[in-house]
Amino acid sequence: MPGGFSASEFYSKIMSDLYNPKTLSSKPSTQKSKYQPFPLRSYYISRYQVWEGKDELGTDLKCAGNFSNYSCIFGIGDLSNLLIRPELVGHKFYVDLHPAAFFCLYEKIRERALDFNNQQSFDASYYSQLPQVQLSNGKSLEQVKFFF
Repeated sequence: MPGGFSASEFYSKIMSDLYNPKTLSSKPSTQKSKYQPFPLRSYYISRYQVWEGKDELGTDLKCAGNFSNYSCIFGIGDLSNLLIRPELVGHKFYVDLHPAAFFCLYEKIRERALDFNNQQSFDASYYSQLPQVQLSNGKSLEQVKFFF
């Protein structure tokens, strides 16, 4: 299928880059820079979800809301982090538990979307560095960098 890939090879490469010190030249960056609009640390940008405990890099995960079944229900204190995340969806919001978190985030995203100057200055070129895009553009799995 055009654009398809072997999920098992993809997963093996990610694990190799993450846990093999020979293939990972430095610890994945969590800092913003002029050329990096957000702290992208992995290949996955579809959904942001905080699980109780630590992430794959050993970073403590913070949740200002509540945990339900080990998954964070975002609260108002999570908004500053959510606003800089590159993921397309935040999981999970409960309107009956933390309505301010949902509605404040909704309002901020709507403001950004309607701001003409913000639209003109948005640089989407960073997304071209995502592994899925690189693979679709013909790079081999060994040439793709999974952690930035």
